[in-house]
Amino acid sequence: MLRTTTILTLLAGLTFVGCQQSAPAPVAVHQPVSEPADEVSATLAKLDQPDRELALEQVYCVVNTTGRLGSMGVPLKLDVEGTPVFVCCAGCKKRALADPAATLAKLAELKSQHRETK
Repeated sequence: MLRTTTILTLLAGLTFVGCQQSAPAPVAVHQPVSEPADEVSATLAKLDQPDRELALEQVYCVVNTTGRLGSMGVPLKLDVEGTPVFVCCAGCKKRALADPAATLAKLAELKSQHRETK
C-alpha cells in the first residue's frame, strides 16, 4: 500500500511540474501586406518594372519565408525550371536551386497568400 501511495504521489508531482512549463512559441504567420515599407520600396525600385511586379506578387523569399523581398538588399532573380523566382540574398540561392520542386511549390503558396490578402 505504501508503495502504491508513493508511486501515485510521484506521478501527481510530475504532472504539476509538467504544467509549469511554458507553451511553445507561436509559429510566425504572414501578415497581409498592402504596400511595402519605404526602405523595401526603395530597394525594389532598383529592379526593372516587370521584375518589381513579380517580386511584389511574391512578397517573401521562397527559402526564408519571413524575409520580405527587398529587406536585405535587391532580391536575386533565379530561373527555376523556366520560372522566375526571387530570393532575399545569395545565401538562399543555393537552397532554392537544390530542390526546384519545393521552390516552385513555395512560390505558388506565397503568390496565393498574397492574392488572398489583396
